[in-house]
Amino acid sequence: MTSNHGGLNTPSPKSRSRSKTRTRRTRKIDAQFDKLSASAINHDHRRKVREIVTVSGQNPRGHYPSTKGKRLKYESLIEQDLLLVLEVASDVSKISTQPVVLNFENDAGVLRYTPDILARILDEDFYVEVKPKTFASNPDVAARMKKVIVHMRESNLKFFIIVCEDLRADGLQDMLRILLAKRPAPGRYDPRRNATTWGPPGSELSDPELTARWLNAQTICNELLQRVMKRDPDSLFPI
Repeated sequence: MTSNHGGLNTPSPKSRSRSKTRTRRTRKIDAQFDKLSASAINHDHRRKVREIVTVSGQNPRGHYPSTKGKRLKYESLIEQDLLLVLEVASDVSKISTQPVVLNFENDAGVLRYTPDILARILDEDFYVEVKPKTFASNPDVAARMKKVIVHMRESNLKFFIIVCEDLRADGLQDMLRILLAKRPAPGRYDPRRNATTWGPPGSELSDPELTARWLNAQTICNELLQRVMKRDPDSLFPI
């Protein structure tokens, strides 16, 4: 119900109350996900996650519009590739980029690590690191990632590494880009919306051919994630 004052439609007190309730519920959902990202390990609340979308730098970077997360950012093409896979995969319900700084204490001091992604996959939260295939050939990078893997295991945090070859096999990225170009723009992020559907209410798929392509892409992305989630990250390093 609305009341008209001076020719303008303004929400009634009851309508405003419902709006505030929805807002509080939305914030609570987001807060729960953010809390989970830091609850299992020492989280440095004083240290801000670095700003990855800046005017400087040579790597492709930007903001990714998503139905599964707000203010998502990437700083390389392979991070963008990963976001496309997570966006399409129906097993993924929520995404956060560079969600938290994790502190791992060891004999050498404190190892600080910022995951690339936090993704909710089949109702479980996974930290995700995306790397080029050659990352293990860099001694410094390899040594650091091996330490991260050990600490993640000791802290009982779900974690996996995905490399560019995983994301670009069989023309996957071309297929996803063409398909997502046909999808309605996500608009403002709303955690209450079912982000695994084609579009917002009123934009349901009616084309059988496009429906089949969308469902097939979701299956491919789900299967890709299941493979890399089950893979031993140590297998990515040369013996």
